[in-house]
Amino acid sequence: MRYILRHHNTGFLLSKILSLGAVVLLMACQADRSPSITALEQRKAEINAELPTLAYLSLNSGVSSIGYRSHPYPEPPEHKEWVEIEFAEPTTLDEIVLVPTIWRDTHGTFQADAFPAAFTITARGSTTSPASIIADYPDTSELLPRVSPVVIPVELQDTFSSIRIEASRLNRRALNNEYILQFAEVLAFSKGRNVALRQGVHSSPRNSRNDDSAWQTTNLVDGITPYVMNAPTGEQSPPFVSAPLGTQIPRITIDLGQSFPIHVIRIHTVEQGDTLPQSYPGDFGTPSHFVLEGSMDAAFSKPDTLLDVSLSTIHQIGPILEWPVSSDSQAKHRYLRLSAPKPYIDKGVGTDFLRLGFAEIEIFSGSSNVAHGKDVQTNFMPSAAGLSPANLTDGRNFYGNLLPMQQWLGELSRRHDLERELAAIMPALEAKYSRQKTNIRRLVWAVAALIVGVGFILLYERLHRTRQETLIRERIAANLHDELGANLHAIGKLGELAQDSLDDPEHLNDAVQRIRSLTKRTGTAAKDCSHMLLKQKLCDDLAAEMKRESTRLLADLEHQLSITGEEHLSRLRRRSRIDLLLFYKECLINILRHSGATTVQTHLDVSISKTIRGAHTQLTLEVTDNGTGLHGHTPSALKRRAKLLKAKLEITTPEDGGSRILLSLRSRTSPFG
Repeated sequence: MRYILRHHNTGFLLSKILSLGAVVLLMACQADRSPSITALEQRKAEINAELPTLAYLSLNSGVSSIGYRSHPYPEPPEHKEWVEIEFAEPTTLDEIVLVPTIWRDTHGTFQADAFPAAFTITARGSTTSPASIIADYPDTSELLPRVSPVVIPVELQDTFSSIRIEASRLNRRALNNEYILQFAEVLAFSKGRNVALRQGVHSSPRNSRNDDSAWQTTNLVDGITPYVMNAPTGEQSPPFVSAPLGTQIPRITIDLGQSFPIHVIRIHTVEQGDTLPQSYPGDFGTPSHFVLEGSMDAAFSKPDTLLDVSLSTIHQIGPILEWPVSSDSQAKHRYLRLSAPKPYIDKGVGTDFLRLGFAEIEIFSGSSNVAHGKDVQTNFMPSAAGLSPANLTDGRNFYGNLLPMQQWLGELSRRHDLERELAAIMPALEAKYSRQKTNIRRLVWAVAALIVGVGFILLYERLHRTRQETLIRERIAANLHDELGANLHAIGKLGELAQDSLDDPEHLNDAVQRIRSLTKRTGTAAKDCSHMLLKQKLCDDLAAEMKRESTRLLADLEHQLSITGEEHLSRLRRRSRIDLLLFYKECLINILRHSGATTVQTHLDVSISKTIRGAHTQLTLEVTDNGTGLHGHTPSALKRRAKLLKAKLEITTPEDGGSRILLSLRSRTSPFG
């Protein structure tokens, strides 16, 4: 630190300190490679803006089909558990959706139950072709915990006749810690249609169940999920429920406006999830037996039976019921009639009533709901005056707009991902805010310390410059003292010589002339030294000062001054430049006083040398004259000034006479002098 303060000016030092501070701050910023506060806040805002546009996760609170469950194992089985779904015909696949079985934990929250710890999904083009891997999850810990469906895109463009889900590692069931494989539903979408809907299902040995329970094997593809469709947009539409029915079979007729091939019917049952517990069972209004017929004429003179469904237990009913329609692919129908030979039995107090009711009926031709907004007629009265049969095809349920099945499940999955990301962003932001407060506090202390340090450096630099100026002026004053003392002593000696030569006019005149000349030089020297003491920027341009002094002192002599590497002179410390100028003046004064020379040559060579330890300035000053020479004598003033410069002084006599003064100086380079 002492070396820096001695050899660098304030601007250079402050720039070094600020640069060091900037480097430290940059390193502190780069040390944290996690996303910045701005990036996290922006991502948080993006998530909060997108979440309200996605379907809400609302769970079915009624009794319903649950899904598929494998044989339980007290320990992890060594074999792989699997389920396989066969499609009605070979088809391409867009994505596969796995809906987990859900349970309520002891904290009142919902979680996926026994979702496989590792599984692979393969697809087969035919019974003899090798299986293609669609997805491989060696560890599902990143998917869990979750309640929403898992959406798996299918990148392969081949045609497949079946898919198999094979679990290599099982998770425990929450109720009894047994290892099982279970799903609530598996859906396979091709161009917007669920081609796995109510298709054939095969499973590992010992696992097939075809009873009427909530866990029968076919429940895996019955289209019933544990969710209630709750879209973020759209007005509420109450379900259309009949008044108590008579003996006539209730019928609902829909005019599609034009003929379409019919592929799928989707029925939204009456929502009962607005209260807990529900006031009615989950099958309220749903008939235990209904028939869907199609015709090209409104009178149904020659109807085609498209669907005949019997629902024997409540486990076969959920918020959304969906069936593929088994009809001739070329057949088209304009009018559809849904008849309920066995309506819902509403067990009232003392009397049972027959009722029929749905929230919405969707009829799909391909992936389009061709019944949306179409005319609906019934042969029964509604349960309330404000209800209209048009509610059955308005595209809305009790929560708002209805969504395509694939879009709805995709939004539930997207919501899960965003909410999980948001849950990770919030503590990261809190940590960032806390770290930012700490950094700001440290920065305030660092700035305060920097201000104190800069103030100290400025004060020290000012004192140091004042001291340097004082030392420089002391040297100039000492030079004046030496020169005046020597001259006054010489004048005294000449006065004594003049006194002794009173009787010799020639010698007396010579002494007087010498006294006069010496007095004049003394006055000039005093004037020059005073000028140097008063000058504010002495030796800022050493070359110009040397030229000025040589021109003034050697005005009556032939002289030549040459400088090599003049651009490097500014790298010398100012004190060294002043000492060098005074040394040069002392050389010229000695030549004038004692040598009797007529010609003087001066050469100054300055160069920069770089080593491992840094850069150094190499300076050589050579002053040559043709006078009487010093004959090996070195003037004490030159010795003293060379010592102040810490330079090597050598005085020799050239072969052709005269004297040569050689000063060699090597000093460490300072960029600012």
